Amino acid sequence: MRMEAIKKNIDVSSNIFGKLKTVFQMIGIIIIFFFMNNNNLNIDFFLGTKWEYYIIQNAFILLALLMSYFSGYVYIKKTFNKK
Repeated sequence: MRMEAIKKNIDVSSNIFGKLKTVFQMIGIIIIFFFMNNNNLNIDFFLGTKWEYYIIQNAFILLALLMSYFSGYVYIKKTFNKK
């Protein structure tokens, strides 16, 4: 879709939702890699339980998913409104 929009000279540059998606996704991935998969990490020192990390990591991944939907909606709206 992006290539077709470029062929029609429609600006489909990145928007704030795409950038926020990347930020939330990277934070979620960092939490997954460094906190949830490290058996030597003293979890009690940071938050108390592993379940709190699951909630936090899933919140960031959910936010990334929502930002991805919003970003896609903006791209589709831009592309179809400028026929």
